[in-house]
Amino acid sequence: MRKHLGIYCNNAINKSDLYYQITHKNLLQESFDISTLKGEIVSAITISKLIDEEFKYDRFIISKAYQNTSIESMSSGQQKMALIEHTFKKELDYIILDDIHSNIDKKTLDELINLITTKNDTYTFIQIFDRKEDILSFIDQVITIDQDFAIKSHISTIDFLLQTTTKINLKKFPFHRLKDITFFDPIIDLKKVNVSYLDKPVLKDLSWTIKRGEFWELSGPIGSGKSTLLSMIIGDNPKAFGQDITLFGIKKGSGETVWEIKKHIGYFYTKMLQLFSRNYTNEEMIISGFYDSIGLYTKSTDLQIKIASDWLDFLGPEYREKKFQNLSTGQQRVIMLVRAIVKQPTLLILDEPTVGLDDQNAQLFVALLNTIASQKEIAIIFVSHRKEQGLQTDFVLELVPSNEGSNFRKIDSLQ
Repeated sequence: MRKHLGIYCNNAINKSDLYYQITHKNLLQESFDISTLKGEIVSAITISKLIDEEFKYDRFIISKAYQNTSIESMSSGQQKMALIEHTFKKELDYIILDDIHSNIDKKTLDELINLITTKNDTYTFIQIFDRKEDILSFIDQVITIDQDFAIKSHISTIDFLLQTTTKINLKKFPFHRLKDITFFDPIIDLKKVNVSYLDKPVLKDLSWTIKRGEFWELSGPIGSGKSTLLSMIIGDNPKAFGQDITLFGIKKGSGETVWEIKKHIGYFYTKMLQLFSRNYTNEEMIISGFYDSIGLYTKSTDLQIKIASDWLDFLGPEYREKKFQNLSTGQQRVIMLVRAIVKQPTLLILDEPTVGLDDQNAQLFVALLNTIASQKEIAIIFVSHRKEQGLQTDFVLELVPSNEGSNFRKIDSLQ
């Protein structure tokens, strides 16, 4: 029977460098010498490279099982399933698995893990993970590494899972009251909203009211209409016109501008990272949240500089010492979360915000968000396929797809 290895790492580790250390520097030689073996990497980075190849050569590479669909047009779950199925067709000794739990609904994730598990006697798997809960059931040993790729420990999976994680202390939480939160009653009010695309129903008679300070979790499988629903709230979906929608006291279609809506919203979604390609400091990134701008085009105030500095002190020295582009993906997400929070919006929308966060940073985010929610001033919509431990939401809106379009199954109070 084959032995399988897990590599537990934090957000400070650059994944591309880690792949190189494993495949070219034989980082794991004392545990699993791969110098003479053949293997491949299954990861988000691999998928991005395949998308680039499709664009350059104008041909489908791995998608025959998906009716010749381009990789880029697939959902994240379909991309991962297509890549792993393609990889399993090759004669390999080992497969490196990374990022298999991110941006994927539970049903598709279960199918993907079941597929991988059926091959654990065919290949040796090396799983890279940053959440303890994500470790695959058949992993035997776990190596923990630091950001310099030094091996800190090598223990059995059982002993690894028994280790406790240091809890986050938010005594120095850097909250600055900038202004009184504008009061709207309610903040958001959608009544019997219907949306279709090309005669395909997406939302059916969906009503949703959000009041000041409420903490909502928006859930549902891929394709259930979560993104469509959020775009109706943010104000940039033309399908909202003619619907019974009131946003921040403004009736939709009454002559409002998108910017009148967005000034009340702090927003973070995963693809926002692609917008920030210049060499900004983390202070500049945080301050840009006051203006909702990609970069800074006006002189920052002394208060804005102080707030950004306090946040960097709160996050730790690595965030002050490095530029934004030099942070790991997980660390960049933490900065983007702070950027969304910093202007103290009336409504905070977080779309898959914890993707790529390790255990410690996920705990930091959950504790930070619970603290903001406890003040009962900023309303929050949290969207994620992952159930974050300790997140103290008030309600759940679960979208349930049907042939007629999604409506909600139930609204649960979690308190």
